[in-house]
Amino acid sequence: MLKIITDSAADVPKNEAEQYDIRVMGIPITVDGVSYRESVDFTSEEYYGMLTAAKAIPTTAQITLMEFADAFREEIAAGNRQLICVTITSRGSGIYNAACLAQQMVLEEQQSDGEEVTIDVVDSGSYTYVHGRAVVAAAKAAQEGNAQAALAVDVFAYSVKKFIGAYAAAMGGVDAIIFTAGVGENSTDMREHICQGLEYMGVKMDPEKNKVRGKEADVSAEGSKVKIFIIPTNEELMIAMDTAALCK
Repeated sequence: MLKIITDSAADVPKNEAEQYDIRVMGIPITVDGVSYRESVDFTSEEYYGMLTAAKAIPTTAQITLMEFADAFREEIAAGNRQLICVTITSRGSGIYNAACLAQQMVLEEQQSDGEEVTIDVVDSGSYTYVHGRAVVAAAKAAQEGNAQAALAVDVFAYSVKKFIGAYAAAMGGVDAIIFTAGVGENSTDMREHICQGLEYMGVKMDPEKNKVRGKEADVSAEGSKVKIFIIPTNEELMIAMDTAALCK
């Protein structure tokens, strides 16, 4: 059986976590000297009240290597032989690295026991429900089968194409298409899937140039009338700027 695991930064709604059997690991948060587990000891709505009443700025810590290892062992003991752990972006937290170390530790244990187990740790490259939505989609696909997962990819690419077409019509054309954030920066297949069928607009992608992940690049084919760029986001800067604006 397959089990999806994520951290509470994904903001997966409780009803969806229960419906799709997603294990959500709470991130430690300390408020006025008292330690809590996000999504375990309070809801998002309750946290805003705690934040307003707090005498000092709350602090967070990462989920530890041993906590991930224990979670992986528990799921394996429960009969789950394929684990997929999706974490908050590694650019903003050490949680991904902790999960990777736990993955290596537990897989070595399982190999010595002769168990056939797979553990995949995925860096979502994003925060909050941006990566939570991907977690829910993966869990739903796991329940419905791989054919449904392929359908989900097709539906997502189709919806993006509709947005591109709508904006191109509204603006009287388009000069460039920019892929960004978790999926746009990191999924070569999804970028290619989205651009397929847009040739009539002058969109031509270079498959070799498209073999890049997480860095700025021009992946347009020679002669493409519309430029295709990959531009990584900088969520940390935006969060800092928004926080500074709120504190003025």
